[in-house]
Amino acid sequence: MPEPAYRSSVFAHRGAIRAEVVRRSDRKAVATKTFQLDPANGVRATKREEERARAEARQWADEEVARLVNGHSGVVLYENVNALLDAFEVYYARHGMRGRTPDPSTLEGVVGRLRKARKAFGDRAPESLLKMEIQDWRVEIPAGTRHEAFRNLRMALSWAVRTKALSANPTDDIPNPKRAKHERKPVKAFENMAEVERVAAELSIIYAALIVVLACTGMRPEEAFGIEWRDVDFDHRILHLSRRFTRGRLKEGLKSQPDRDVRFGPRVERALKSIPRRLDTRIVFCTPMGSHTDDSAFRNREWLPALRASGLPHHRLYDLRVSFITWALQNGNSPAEVAEHCGTSIAQIDATYSRPTNHALERLALSVDSEAAAQ
Repeated sequence: MPEPAYRSSVFAHRGAIRAEVVRRSDRKAVATKTFQLDPANGVRATKREEERARAEARQWADEEVARLVNGHSGVVLYENVNALLDAFEVYYARHGMRGRTPDPSTLEGVVGRLRKARKAFGDRAPESLLKMEIQDWRVEIPAGTRHEAFRNLRMALSWAVRTKALSANPTDDIPNPKRAKHERKPVKAFENMAEVERVAAELSIIYAALIVVLACTGMRPEEAFGIEWRDVDFDHRILHLSRRFTRGRLKEGLKSQPDRDVRFGPRVERALKSIPRRLDTRIVFCTPMGSHTDDSAFRNREWLPALRASGLPHHRLYDLRVSFITWALQNGNSPAEVAEHCGTSIAQIDATYSRPTNHALERLALSVDSEAAAQ
């Protein structure tokens, strides 16, 4: 695609948010607008207020570019859905949504999911899209990617309406619920720590320690892959989590919060101290070359072979987190405490993580049977 004649930018300026449209040929600003944050009583504006102002500024800038490029009607016409999605992907890569520029893996995911919409509607004119056919298309998408694929198409079409490329968004009134429980892959906790140790016995010292740490702290695998020795506080038995390594990239911050402190016990302390320290890397769970461990490579080359060698049924690496949460709840800890420790929510624990073990179900059946026999 040829580079547009104008570019827009949104930035903080003297306690406000400023939007600016610049002509590329001479780099001259042809339109500017300031969006005041208006903090109450002189108090600094909150992050949410700033994000709202940035979103309004971005919308104004997009509409101003459309007006300058296409005349005062502001209407941008794309030949087909493919052309519209091309333009959206360029915009999303530069600006993201709500003023947050996406990291490369997030952008890669959005582009990949939009291919489903391209395959179904790519050659169609955007204005010809009908609500009924989009509903039918959504149902045909596999359950595992249905919610996000539809959400990304809706996001692109909303952007098109905002930039005057579409008169209306045909996805507006279509419900997009997440997967129902019966559509999800089965999630199963390990029965006990002895099973985890059977898998760990099939791995090298570093990765055996990794398995124990995951099962005894409930952290996400990508959080563990990002840990460095400076994050380990043996004196207070605390792991300071502030980064994660996933899809071959190191990211600052965690999935749902900037950072989190995770407390650990003697078993985790012994596992961490069993790892040989290296002079050439500060990564705790590193590869033999001293680099970060890739989650996909670890799963295929280490985890699955060790699981098969242990004689246990199939488990995902993430089931170690599920196991910790399940065991913690069975031991009488409150959902609020477990959610705080694991960096998630009570609703998410109930919907995703809490899975009774076979031993717990047998104990439940026996308790009811004993009670009935005593009557």
